[in-house]
Amino acid sequence: MSLINDPELNQAFQEVESFYRVLKPLFADSDYAQKYPLNEFWGNQNMKVLLDIIHNDSGPVSKIRAVQETFLFSVNTSDEEIKNRVIDWYLDYLLSRGVSLNILDPCIQESPYSNPCNSVSREGRLLSPDFLRTVILCLEVQKYCRLPDHKFDVLELGAGYGGLARSLKLFHPAITYFIIDIPESLYFSSAFLRLNFPNSRFCYLTDPSCLRQPIGDFDFVFVPTMFADALIGRRFALFCNTASLGEMTNSTIRYWMDFVQNRVEVKYFFGLNRFLNTIYPKGHPEHQGFRLNENRCSVSFDGGWRILQWELEPSFTRCPYLETQVSRNLEIIAERLPKEAIDKKENQQMSERLVEEIARQDCFVYADADNTMTLRDNILAPDLTMKGALFALWESIRLHPNPVNVAMMLKYLNTLTRGKPFEEIYYYQDLLRSLTNRSTPHHASAQPSDQPRKLWDRVMAIAKKRLMRCLP
Repeated sequence: MSLINDPELNQAFQEVESFYRVLKPLFADSDYAQKYPLNEFWGNQNMKVLLDIIHNDSGPVSKIRAVQETFLFSVNTSDEEIKNRVIDWYLDYLLSRGVSLNILDPCIQESPYSNPCNSVSREGRLLSPDFLRTVILCLEVQKYCRLPDHKFDVLELGAGYGGLARSLKLFHPAITYFIIDIPESLYFSSAFLRLNFPNSRFCYLTDPSCLRQPIGDFDFVFVPTMFADALIGRRFALFCNTASLGEMTNSTIRYWMDFVQNRVEVKYFFGLNRFLNTIYPKGHPEHQGFRLNENRCSVSFDGGWRILQWELEPSFTRCPYLETQVSRNLEIIAERLPKEAIDKKENQQMSERLVEEIARQDCFVYADADNTMTLRDNILAPDLTMKGALFALWESIRLHPNPVNVAMMLKYLNTLTRGKPFEEIYYYQDLLRSLTNRSTPHHASAQPSDQPRKLWDRVMAIAKKRLMRCLP
């Protein structure tokens, strides 16, 4: 019998349909929907695409496959040549990390419910570009996070159609997987996961009081954004967010980063989100400057983390076929420190040491020199890992933001800019203004404790007199 017309699947899908029908009016009437509206893309054309698929008369499999034909939750192609080249690239990448298909469990393959136009068969496995991306993300998590061998909880914000959730569940069958999302996205992730794990237990949260009861026996828990407070105080071994924080407004980003850092207990953070994407200085031709209010997703980490992995344009995102169509992303894997282990003075001292190191590098010493015919002129291959100047400045600001490190970040970004500015330049510009407005070199509390006065004076001059030169 065809998967599309399977009566058992269609019957199970009625749970999802009922869940969505209850959620939609609750979300529309909620304070969350009013306080944290969707951005321009998701509130308009993206939402229209989702609603068109949700409201058509097809079954669950057809709807999942339809949404996978869009670029809303993933990037795939039906072009046979390109598809095979992408698959080959990802398999070669996995081999470079010592991972071949034959060492993976046979269940590690693309879902039979996914769009067959996106997949190919290799070595007896169904593979697609998007599935192989999620496999690589799972391996990144395993490499840097010491996850328990026994049952543990995972929280994902913005799970799309559920691709990463499915893969993590395949790698770690015992986990309880929580997904926070808007109703339309929950519709697709709950349908996709319900189809793929028919014997699992599902909790569809339509009343926050449900979470007051023990839910350890559930495999998946679907939490609409307006009921996220029901999770306050709960412990999660892992928090995941890929590509969705970067598509929220800054007020929404601040809400969710506060939620992760202060309202739930998270052991590990895994993120892959927008950073240093260029925008039009005077606003996008069609959407005047909308990204200026969506540039905080990768700069909102407080001093309570130990950064385990940090890389802009990580190696697994460099496929030259499809990856070039998505935003430039920053991978961040971090471990949350116990509150008693967070020392603000130690953070400040580390922040200052990082600044002193960068202050002696050519990118800063010769920032205002004529760099024609030198490597310093728009560096083509900066170190975008944890060993480079970009991370050092980002980390210094995270640990202890002050006019020195923020002005240095602006100057460094200026050396990387070719034409259109990076969207975060405007964030750092606003941050520098706020810091210089409330601190001067004469305020003891504003000065670094052991930085040379010459460095302090020089950077403050940049902050006050030449700020606009940081922009192209």
